[in-house]
Amino acid sequence: EGALFGSGVGFRYTFDNRRTGINPNAGFHFSIGGQYFGLGGQQDYVEGVIRTIAQTRVFDEEVLLRASFEGGAVEFLNGQESRFTDRFSRQIIRGFDVNGIGPTEAGESLGGNFFASLKFEAEFPVGLPDEYGISGGLYYDIGSIWGIDQSNAGPGGVQSAGFSDRHVVGFSVFYESPFGPLRANFSKILKDEPGDTRQEFDLTVRTDF
Repeated sequence: EGALFGSGVGFRYTFDNRRTGINPNAGFHFSIGGQYFGLGGQQDYVEGVIRTIAQTRVFDEEVLLRASFEGGAVEFLNGQESRFTDRFSRQIIRGFDVNGIGPTEAGESLGGNFFASLKFEAEFPVGLPDEYGISGGLYYDIGSIWGIDQSNAGPGGVQSAGFSDRHVVGFSVFYESPFGPLRANFSKILKDEPGDTRQEFDLTVRTDF
């Protein structure tokens, strides 16, 4: 269809006391953001994303427990339909590739107008000396990407268009390498849907989020 032009306005609010709170072994992160496109151009939609993280240290501060929730929605106005670039399609839980879950058509990922993820994880020492910089972790992720207009779907229709939660468990190896903190995830898929793309191993740069 060619290029589209859009203009809008947005906001983001973040609260994070994980490093500055009263309790140095526990903390909470909260952020909410939204944007409205429709001030000019051909696009007219609203989008919102919310994220919360809570964490604490237990067992003489050697084990870090973390739980997080993230969700978002995009709604197009005035009869417009969303495009792939407007929908949520990133990796929201471990165990699946980028664009690895959500609605698909003829094997192609379409993204979705809604997403939600709930993650639980624990990080702990594995008995090696501190100078090795290696620790371990366990995680359990639940998530879904869903919701798409199917009025223009092909003869085969759209797979996994509705809400369906995926479940993943796994363990991680953290390594403080000379090139920066690394994280290797080994995942086992407990529940998936047709069209999903698995990624049962991934190596990433480690972050606190």
